[in-house]
Amino acid sequence: MLCTVITLLFAMATALADGSSRSTFDSLRAQNKLAYTPEEELQHFNRFEEELQARPVPLSSDELAELYEETKPAIMQSLVDEVNSKQNLWTASTEQGRFYGSSLGDAKKLCGTFLNGTEELEEKVYPPEELVDIPDSFDARDAFKECKDVIGHVR
Repeated sequence: MLCTVITLLFAMATALADGSSRSTFDSLRAQNKLAYTPEEELQHFNRFEEELQARPVPLSSDELAELYEETKPAIMQSLVDEVNSKQNLWTASTEQGRFYGSSLGDAKKLCGTFLNGTEELEEKVYPPEELVDIPDSFDARDAFKECKDVIGHVR
C-alpha cells in the first residue's frame, strides 16, 4: 500500500514538473476510482486543469487531491444511480439545469460553506437562568397552527 502511494505521489510530482495536468488528473483518478460518463470526465478534467493553471505556485499532493475533489462535477450519473438504487420514493436525475457544469466546490459555495474562511464564529454562551424555561417537549404543529399542514409533512 505504501509503495502504491509513493508511486502515485512520484507520478504526480513528475507530471507537475513536466507541466502535464492530464497526467496529474489521471493519477488522481486512478487513486479515487470514480465512475464517469465521458462528458463528466471531460467536464472534471477541464475544470481541474483550469483551476490548476490559475494557481500561482505548485501544489502539494494533498492540495492536488483537494483540488481534484473540489472540481468534480456536482452531479454525476454514478451518484444518481446509487441514490435511485437505494430508494424508490422519488427519482434522482442528472437533469438539473441549475447545476449543469457546476463543480462540487461550486455547490458548496451555494450552500454557504466557508471554504477558505479564516474567521471563527464567536460561540455564544447563555447564562443558566436563560435556559431554565426550555419545555420538556415542543410540537411546532401546535405552536404554529397556521402552518400545521406544511409542518405535518416533515418526517
